[in-house]
Amino acid sequence: MVDNRRPVKKRSEAASASRRLDPQAPRGEHRPHLRTTLYELANELVFVFVLVMFIKTFLVEHYKIPTGSMTPTLIGGYVAQVDVNGDGVKDLVYAGDSAPLNPGRLLVFVKKDGRYEPDTTLRPSFEQFKQWAAEGLFHKQDDHVLVNRFAYWFHPPRRGEIVVFKVPPAIFKPEAPIYIKRCVGEPGDTLTFTREGRLVVGGQVVEQPDFFRRWRYLPLIETNTNDFSRQSEIAYRPFNTRVFGIDSIHVPADKVYVFGDNTGGAWTADTGGACRWRTSRGAPSCASGR
Repeated sequence: MVDNRRPVKKRSEAASASRRLDPQAPRGEHRPHLRTTLYELANELVFVFVLVMFIKTFLVEHYKIPTGSMTPTLIGGYVAQVDVNGDGVKDLVYAGDSAPLNPGRLLVFVKKDGRYEPDTTLRPSFEQFKQWAAEGLFHKQDDHVLVNRFAYWFHPPRRGEIVVFKVPPAIFKPEAPIYIKRCVGEPGDTLTFTREGRLVVGGQVVEQPDFFRRWRYLPLIETNTNDFSRQSEIAYRPFNTRVFGIDSIHVPADKVYVFGDNTGGAWTADTGGACRWRTSRGAPSCASGR
């Protein structure tokens, strides 16, 4: 006996057959999933964009260090690594933010216990500078930092912490709207300095964090620069028409006082100052050199 029943196709075979393309169908019908694919891709791009903007606005932001105000902690400018004091260890020589390099303003940071410290007694000669430059030892280095945006949402920066903040209106420059400095004075502090340049707060030499034990400041301000203006919180002591000394600094209750680490020479207006801590952008969480 012959079985005349037609075989039943499996579900997968039937589905496959139903998806076969008709050669006579319009071209657009040959790609039924193209519109869906483009829609999904657009959604993913929008999600990535929103996520990046959220991280940049509220969590982490990237900055490049363009100047030497925080050298040697964060380097921005032309530097060379040479043995200046003859101890067999390479020191750091800072020659300025941009070319041409100025041999008269070289700053030396000697390496001790794996860290660089300023040494204002070392003054490289012009012949040394020429030799280092001829050997191509000076190179441009701009460190990069990732900034924790929510570090100071609930409390002001603490002494010793590095702060990224909006530049106060008195010294604002469109090409440099953001500064990075170290907090040296908290709200309400009175700052003075010892003869050796140690930081003093409320009559006590600062010992903590450890940074302040080894750091020395030169509390002199150059007044012959175009951006100099008197700050109401500073008590000045004029030496001459070009240089003022600093007797004391009183930090307002709603501000913190910041200095750059590179204070081996007389200060200019952007070396340090008071800033409202609520305008701070955050604190660096990691750094890299390039």
